[in-house]
Amino acid sequence: LRKPIWIGLDNYRLLMNDPIFWQSLKITSIYAAITLPLSVIIGISLAVMLNQKLAGISIYRTCFYLPSIIPLVASSIIWLWIFRGDEGGLLNHFLSKINIHGPLWFSDPKWALIALIIMSLWSSGNSVLILSEAFFNYNTNAVSYNFFQCSHRNNFSFPILCTSLRYDFWRTAILYNLLFTICISKCF
Repeated sequence: LRKPIWIGLDNYRLLMNDPIFWQSLKITSIYAAITLPLSVIIGISLAVMLNQKLAGISIYRTCFYLPSIIPLVASSIIWLWIFRGDEGGLLNHFLSKINIHGPLWFSDPKWALIALIIMSLWSSGNSVLILSEAFFNYNTNAVSYNFFQCSHRNNFSFPILCTSLRYDFWRTAILYNLLFTICISKCF
């Protein structure tokens, strides 16, 4: 082994002149700019829909949370099967039924990012679970159950219900979900 040599900020200088670094920074920024807002919007929408008083709603809650507890290897194999580029891929098979030639999802740089975004949004069950609890937790000044009962009796539609809820009630849960999504996706 040789004695270490002090190079100062040379690594950062090399990094700033590397075109691959700038390309990866661009892709990561696009991924984060699309995935983070969509994960919050999907989480809030599903949490509100899954907290309605409907028959069999517990089955839907289980189905939305199930992807969050499937092991990473198993879900990766499922997604590789769905996004396989030839006719053997599930998505391209369905696209061929309506006379659309599907792309090579992971081989084409234009489509690989879209496939990764879809894969990351698939397991939104954690955020749905946390936001659902934030809606009905009486001890944290969340939206009371009476609000939802009243809106159901008055036949409020889903968009009216979402726009009438105040952001203050969800601030902590949304912030947690944003930070959790950033950490889990290793965006930064």
